[in-house]
Amino acid sequence: MKRVVFLYTELADYFLKCLTACGHDFQFLVIHWPVNKEAPFRLIVDANTKLLDKSSHSYQDLIQIIEAFQPNLINCSGWIDKDYMRIASHFNRKSIKTSISIDNHWNNSFKQKIATLVSHFTIKRYFDMAWVPGEVQKAYALKLGFKSNQIFKGFYCADTTLFNSIYEKRKNVLADKMKPNIFLFVARYVKHKGIFDLWDAFIQLKQSYPNDWELWCIGTGEEWDKRIEHPNIKHFGFKQPNELLPYLMEASVYILPSHFEPWGVSVHEMALSGFPMILSDRVGASERFLEENVNGFKFDYQSPEALMECMKHMMELNADQVYKMSLKSHEIGNRLQHEHWKKTISAMLE
Repeated sequence: MKRVVFLYTELADYFLKCLTACGHDFQFLVIHWPVNKEAPFRLIVDANTKLLDKSSHSYQDLIQIIEAFQPNLINCSGWIDKDYMRIASHFNRKSIKTSISIDNHWNNSFKQKIATLVSHFTIKRYFDMAWVPGEVQKAYALKLGFKSNQIFKGFYCADTTLFNSIYEKRKNVLADKMKPNIFLFVARYVKHKGIFDLWDAFIQLKQSYPNDWELWCIGTGEEWDKRIEHPNIKHFGFKQPNELLPYLMEASVYILPSHFEPWGVSVHEMALSGFPMILSDRVGASERFLEENVNGFKFDYQSPEALMECMKHMMELNADQVYKMSLKSHEIGNRLQHEHWKKTISAMLE
């Protein structure tokens, strides 16, 4: 049985489902930051996984706990947590395999250029491998000095079991081609998610192009008290993943208009559930789960007008066109499964 330590920042339910899907071939120790109040997921694990809140332990405590665990691999979420970096360095010197997860996009910024210059003395020095969500992150890992065969993709994976089961329940509704006129937004209420652009675009569209569509928003966050009240915009607050079914049964199109979204696991979740989607060009997961004009549309995140046009375009599609997009989204979503995640971590241990 292989033993893996994850040095994690903000823990999410979908990540724990990946661990559970690995079965009895692994034991996991997950050290994590306190749960984010804006995304208060209930953390449920099986007997092969142990969770440890970092805030309750000193650096020396963590070293001793990890040494007792005797890991074969340590994976670190980025380089933001200095204790995590020290832990990775400590165990890398003891010839224990280490990997880093990177979800940043390479954007050629001054800060990133500096990171590439010092990487061999910092990041690359501490880690043997990089585990990234997709191609945009792989480009950054290459710049940091990792070779192509040291970079693994597919780090973020949705709860495929849950959202495929939701698709099975939605399938009859989709097959009836009864097009419910509801846009769906599932994300935190923070400015960089593009929520104010979304609300403004929807209201302007209602005024300039009279229609019977609604916008349903699920989530919470620091901008909750600034949410726009409108008769056709509904705010439902944060929902646990297993509480989403009633809303997903009613909605028809998923929108994520983020100004900054390194990946966006919700895109995978909604693809699995069979949703056509509208995504900004800053959503990392669009590279894997959106095929332009096939299962949805992409727009320039700096242009609320472009967002409005995509929404209008979706409104004008007939039920058969929306149905075909739904089927395609589900197919694309299933190209990444828990089994792929398990195979990747196994390959990293070879």
